[in-house]
Amino acid sequence: MKTTGQRALFGFISDFSGQLIIMSINLFTVPIILKLTSTTLYGFWLTASSIIGFLALTDFGISLPLTRAISSHLDNKKRLNSIISTGFFTLIFIGLVFFLIGITLSFFLSDWFNIPEDNKIIIIKAYIIAVFSSAIALPLGIYSNILNGFQKMAIDNTIRNLITILGIALSIILLYCGLSLIAIAISNLFLVLGSALINYLFIKKRLPYINIRFDLFNRNELKELLRFGSFFQIGRIANTVALSADNIVIASVLGVSKVTPYSITSKLPNLFSVNIASKLPSAVFPAISKMFEEKNYNKLGKVFIKLTTFSVRLAIMASSFVFFANKKFITLWVGENSFGGVALNFVFIYWILQDTIYRGTTALLFASGNLKKWTFASIMEAILNILLSIILAKKVGLIGVALGTSISKTLTTGILTPYFICKEINFSFRVFIVNGIFKPFAICVPGLIITWLISIILPTYLGWLWIIIIGVTILICNLVSFEGKILFNTPNLSMKQKFMQILSL
Repeated sequence: MKTTGQRALFGFISDFSGQLIIMSINLFTVPIILKLTSTTLYGFWLTASSIIGFLALTDFGISLPLTRAISSHLDNKKRLNSIISTGFFTLIFIGLVFFLIGITLSFFLSDWFNIPEDNKIIIIKAYIIAVFSSAIALPLGIYSNILNGFQKMAIDNTIRNLITILGIALSIILLYCGLSLIAIAISNLFLVLGSALINYLFIKKRLPYINIRFDLFNRNELKELLRFGSFFQIGRIANTVALSADNIVIASVLGVSKVTPYSITSKLPNLFSVNIASKLPSAVFPAISKMFEEKNYNKLGKVFIKLTTFSVRLAIMASSFVFFANKKFITLWVGENSFGGVALNFVFIYWILQDTIYRGTTALLFASGNLKKWTFASIMEAILNILLSIILAKKVGLIGVALGTSISKTLTTGILTPYFICKEINFSFRVFIVNGIFKPFAICVPGLIITWLISIILPTYLGWLWIIIIGVTILICNLVSFEGKILFNTPNLSMKQKFMQILSL
């Protein structure tokens, strides 16, 4: 029987390793997509994905409270089924609204983004398939919520990652068959349906008492989900703006073709700050929710510092890798013309440092359920983000869009979120800054100096080998700096025990 910590650990490992595998596969697929479509078509696909990201806000933010509610009532089967059934049928209704809005918008896309006539049919068809996929993903996502609520994150992550890999293979086959963007849209639909089907079969076999029925729909449960979800939803707007508004602003102000270099240059920064940074907090979210129910603030304080330390380490490793290798990585990957420039890269480095720490710790705030102040800060971030991005895009181009996103977060949720968490768990903000931020940063400095020296000495004509060596150097220096004592000065422990001690929360 796995403990809560072990389930969280395996959930994190499965999600993190899956992301690395998928990232490696995507290294090969993006050049294929660009070759078999075009910069304009791919730029529109990224923009359409951003539009769908905004449409996803129609779910009223109930996905997170669903997972939270499920994890809090595992021992009450009647209440559990009521929560799940309420969430499922609510999401069916929301999915229908999502689809109708998305289809309506399809009539205006051509005028908004000046789509060429010869690309219009392909683009609209791909967009409609993508809207349908996202609409049905809302209710079908209930099975993922169930697995996460039961802390079976490793199962959910493994299923999703495997289906994603199969979906990527399917998209490549369809691209070579001449389906252009429609191939990518069909791949996304396959991901949604495949993941949901396997999750459903697993739940039916392992959790047979889970029963979704309309007569179990409960208005009080819906009110409770919406009460928490309403604050979380407003806060999600800022996150969606940060992830999705950039492409829309660029497409509207600078043209669809400019979306591609911006997206390509931000690929590694987003991988670390958006995808990887949130993996461990997501894995421990159910456990943290239980700690809040038990009012175990002492344990929460320790978890907070460990999550922050982990986030700072990841932020330093990621930002240094992007600093040293991003231009060369993009040049070898898809060509130097897709690199957005050194200035834009520097803004993304700051973005990584800030956003990775932010995403690495927000699980505590979400688990607390007290989101009122964070919601207000998120509203201010969203407003500032849109205004600054539009103004600066007109003045300085692509770098202005990235600056708008970074500045708005710095002035709002970037600094206020950890402060709110400290208040919520009765933790010293000064201790957070000193022990959570400055201390791990100082420990990272020697490794950064070593990496810098190696990057100078190592001949760049080594190409991919140069990038791999730089990445491995950053990783090894970080591990030795933090885990060296456990790895080398504990001969009485087995490697498994050392590993569990390093990753334990």
